[in-house]
Amino acid sequence: MSEWTNERIEKLKSCDGKVGEIPISMIRANQNIRKRIDEDDPAFKALVESIRTHGILQPPIVTVITNENGVSSILLVGGERRLRAAKTAGH
Repeated sequence: MSEWTNERIEKLKSCDGKVGEIPISMIRANQNIRKRIDEDDPAFKALVESIRTHGILQPPIVTVITNENGVSSILLVGGERRLRAAKTAGH
């Protein structure tokens, strides 16, 4: 994902409240996000199939953070289950 430079990630800060497309591989999980998701649960499997068929209809919520070295990253704020289901679905 070479096109996702630090500068491009920083520009996302001006997109506050907007919906856009970000590669799932660019999203980093927050340390405080739920740790346990039962991937064998029928509801989770149904979500995976729904994402395979229709895509992600309700996008995860993310924010941009910049560390003390000036390196920016995209941090997941909400939607860990959807993000994991999307990864499982192959998105």
